[in-house]
Order: sequence, then structure tokens, then C-alpha cells
Amino acid sequence: MPVHNFRTMLSDLATLVKDRVHPKLPEAVPLDQITTLTPLQKRAFKLLGVSL
Repeated sequence: MPVHNFRTMLSDLATLVKDRVHPKLPEAVPLDQITTLTPLQKRAFKLLGVSL
């Protein structure tokens, strides 16, 4: 894995997105969709002890 400083690590983690999807079907419930984590993001969250 590449070596990061604080700024580059935050830039990499900032690509993680959570979208709220509102289906236009009757009585459909909104749902959240999270982008797939990169291997680097997975490792960073594991080291931080953070789960999504």
C-alpha cells in the first residue's frame, strides 16, 4: 500500500460517498447506498477501529 500523509489520506477517504435513494414507486421507502470501499479505505477504517 502507498504511504500517505494526513492530507493525502483524507483526500483518499473523502471519496467515500453515502447517497440517499428515493424510489418513485408508491409506498417505497428511501434507502442509503454507500460506495464500495477501496482496499486502502478498508485498511484505514480497520486501523481506526471504525465500522460503517
